[in-house]
Amino acid sequence: MDVNTAEALETLLAQLRAALKDAQQEGADAMRRSDFARARKAAERGEAIQKHVDHLEALRRDLPRLTGERPSEPATPARPAKGTRTPGSAYRIPILQVLTEMGGKGRMADVLDRVYRIMEHRLTEVDLQPVPSGRDVRWRNAAAWERLHMCHDGLLASDSPQGIWEITDQGRQYLREYGG
Repeated sequence: MDVNTAEALETLLAQLRAALKDAQQEGADAMRRSDFARARKAAERGEAIQKHVDHLEALRRDLPRLTGERPSEPATPARPAKGTRTPGSAYRIPILQVLTEMGGKGRMADVLDRVYRIMEHRLTEVDLQPVPSGRDVRWRNAAAWERLHMCHDGLLASDSPQGIWEITDQGRQYLREYGG
C-alpha cells in the first residue's frame, strides 16, 4: 500500500476513533443524567462508527492482498537507500516483540534499546541523525510516534504510567497474526 493511501486510512481511522470516544462520553454523560433517549442515540451513533472503524481496519489489512502488492516487510529486509528514513510502521512489530519478551511492559528507554538491536540493520543514515530539536535521534522519535499510533489502534495501553509501554491483548493478537 502506498504511503499516501496508508496515511489517508490512518487519518480517517483516527478521526473515527475520536468520534467514537465522543459518542461514548456523550452516552455516559446522558446515562448519568438519566437521559435515556440521548444515551440510546449516542449508543446507536457509536455502533455505526464502530462498524466503519472495523471495516476500515479490515480494509487496511486486506488492501495489499486485494491490490496484489507484496508485503511491505520482506523476510530478509534490505537496508533502505541513503537519504531515506524508515517508515514508522516498520517499528510496530519489533515494539510488540520486545514488549512480549519483556513480559508485557517495560520502560520506554529499555524498549527502544531492544528495538534498536532488532532494527539496526534496517536503519539508514537519516534514521541515525538527530531530530531538529537535537534532543533525540530520528529513529527513536519515529518509534515513539508509532507507539502513539499503536495506542490509538488499541495495540498498546494508552493509560500506562508515563514512560511505560504496555502491550494489550489486541497487541498480542496482532503480533500472532502479523509478526511472522
